[in-house]
This record gives sequence, structure tokens and C-alpha cells, in this order.
Amino acid sequence: MALDTVNKIYGSGNTYVHAKALAAVGKAYLGRKEREEAESRFYGAIGYIKESFTKDHPLVCKFQAYLVEAFNHRDESKERNKLMNDICDENLQIVE
Repeated sequence: MALDTVNKIYGSGNTYVHAKALAAVGKAYLGRKEREEAESRFYGAIGYIKESFTKDHPLVCKFQAYLVEAFNHRDESKERNKLMNDICDENLQIVE
């Protein structure tokens, strides 16, 4: 697994490299149509970024875009739309 390899090289921790590896795993799950697993990995990657930098760091937007991509694989619903709108609102606040 990508995250295991990163941990062997860099040690365990919450760094950008860890977040990037976790997002790569999420993308692989999304490619295999395992949306829930992908969302879990993307949430983890976002957490790493927020812990490594700040909750308002521009990299948060990049990693939240992966999460929005996963949400697009859900059936359309009010809940899904609210989650996506909340992420978009948060990203707008970050870039302002």
C-alpha cells in the first residue's frame, strides 16, 4: 500500500507526503468503484493536510476536490448536494 511505503521511508506522521499517498490510495479505490473506501481515504488525507499546515491552507482545496469527485459518484440527493456545497463554500473562504 502506498501509505505503508511512505511510513517506511518517512516514518509515521501527518505530513503532506502522507496525505498525498493516502489520496493516491483513495483514487485507486475510486477507480475500482469503491466510493466509500475512497471517501474515507480522502477524508484522512484532508485531515493530514489540516494537521500539517492549517485548516485554511490552500492545499486543503486540492484535497477536498478529490472528495467532491467521490461525492459525484453518489446518487444525487439533498445530503450529497449539501456536502458538496459546504466544501465549495469552505474552499471559497480559503481562497479569499
